[in-house]
Amino acid sequence: MSGIFEHRNFHSIATLLTQLPCNLTDLPVHHIKLLKPTGITLKNQIVMKNPTPQILLLLFTLCIFPNISFSQVKKAGLDIRESLLASAKKADKTFPDDKDVLLTHFAYLGALKTTEGKIFVVNMRSVLKGMSAPHGVNYIMFFNQRHRFLGKLNYASSMPLWCEGGKVYLFGDLDGISNPGEGNVIDLSNGFKKMKIYHAKKYGSSGGIDEG
Repeated sequence: MSGIFEHRNFHSIATLLTQLPCNLTDLPVHHIKLLKPTGITLKNQIVMKNPTPQILLLLFTLCIFPNISFSQVKKAGLDIRESLLASAKKADKTFPDDKDVLLTHFAYLGALKTTEGKIFVVNMRSVLKGMSAPHGVNYIMFFNQRHRFLGKLNYASSMPLWCEGGKVYLFGDLDGISNPGEGNVIDLSNGFKKMKIYHAKKYGSSGGIDEG
């Protein structure tokens, strides 16, 4: 049984559960028929009529994990951002302290597939406090599959748009002051330490139809 409930399979089940009704009484009538108790030990018997694979999986999961709640399942997906945020506050010495620098945006962009495992990408924006015209400080942040902070790249207007495979596509070429290369693609396919930045024709990132 232990092989069935590996970490990745549990999250597949969790994803499915979030798409199902919160309780069995919300399921379509043609799937369930509630019977009146016919004896002391019989309580709300459930008779399934042509049950779908999703319903069977739901019942199977509830039997194996009787203490699981739908709120916990939904919370698991939302916790990625919170975990990355906590990691950034702890490991990044220049992370906004809400005193001199105010955090205004911390968005989980996606996960890259690399030779070192998943690398999570975050778009972080902040502003300096106490200025007549707030000056923005923006970074693209990277975390390993254990949510540990790896590093970050500064940018002015070339915000990260989407993740694809092991690459992050930007809005134009990277224009930050700590620019390690030129281009609209940050390629981490071979890991964070072997980062490559280059220009690639990609509609929506490098330009319009003439570039796509």
